[in-house]
Amino acid sequence: MVGFASLENNDYLDLYVYKDHQSKGIANKLFMEIEAEAIKSGVANLYSDVSITARPFFEKNGFKISSLQRKIMDEILIINFKMAKKLA
Repeated sequence: MVGFASLENNDYLDLYVYKDHQSKGIANKLFMEIEAEAIKSGVANLYSDVSITARPFFEKNGFKISSLQRKIMDEILIINFKMAKKLA
């Protein structure tokens, strides 16, 4: 498995592609399938928690930053973004 995408609660996107397989169009294909399914289901907005490295991909696909998030995990500061995309 090189990546996955899921849609939780009809509007929360979880998308991941293993680092050795990035920049091969895999994330784009996964995202297009999830977005099409969300639109078909009548979802108005998609949401995701996005890493710093994934931010450009999500912005390219129409997501906007809702908030900056800082979490400490095992004494390490993790910074990511809550992002959203309006579908309707």
